[in-house]
Amino acid sequence: MSWTARRKLIILLIVIVTLGVFVGLPTFFAFYKAPTCFDGIQNQGEEGIDCGGPCTKLCQAGFAMPQELWATSSQVVSGVYNLLAYAANPNPGVAAPAVSYDFKIYDGSGILIGERAGETSVPSNTNFAIFEPTITTGARMPAKTFFQFTSAPQWQNAATSSDVSVISSNLTVASTTSRLDVSVSNSSINAKNNVGIIAILYDISGDVIAFSKSVIPTIASGNSAQVSFTWPYSISTTVARKEFLFQDNSSF
Repeated sequence: MSWTARRKLIILLIVIVTLGVFVGLPTFFAFYKAPTCFDGIQNQGEEGIDCGGPCTKLCQAGFAMPQELWATSSQVVSGVYNLLAYAANPNPGVAAPAVSYDFKIYDGSGILIGERAGETSVPSNTNFAIFEPTITTGARMPAKTFFQFTSAPQWQNAATSSDVSVISSNLTVASTTSRLDVSVSNSSINAKNNVGIIAILYDISGDVIAFSKSVIPTIASGNSAQVSFTWPYSISTTVARKEFLFQDNSSF
């Protein structure tokens, strides 16, 4: 290559580099948008669109729905019933703050006599219960109770916690009433607020005898609180087992 040709090539390269620095780079940065967890594109190592990987939002498709295990009703007074559903979250390390559900109760003829919808928190990797009070059925008696979740949980990272626990309980049965007194402790370093607790009583065959729900406004760190459950009738069946399920809403 002659000197003249080399000189022209050098000048051309200088022009290209200059244009790249003073025109190309500003243009690139003017139109370039760095990947984010809100851009609607699966990029930057995300497991789905704007979820997983570096994003705090979890990919919902990677988790199973909570499982409905059973549902039942219990008479409070004539024509008024409480409802209870028992469910499980099979997913470790995730919880959901507000999942919609629906109860339906039918009489012996298969006629719908009551329905109640609501929302519940789903704790991480554990069994939990959903309680609905005072469903009025009039003169009809419930024969079957059905429960289903009606919305997909929006899963969030959550540690499985056993900081709140029952340390003692005592059932007193009178001629027309029954009362269950429970002591609940909080072993965490933080106070627990608005703690729902559902008590379920089982007979020797594992069938539900009675159930109820109460809410403890606050339990200070390292302290205990007392809560009572009452029924307007005498529980005559022998109680073989008591189960207590917590709804700790303070983390949502």
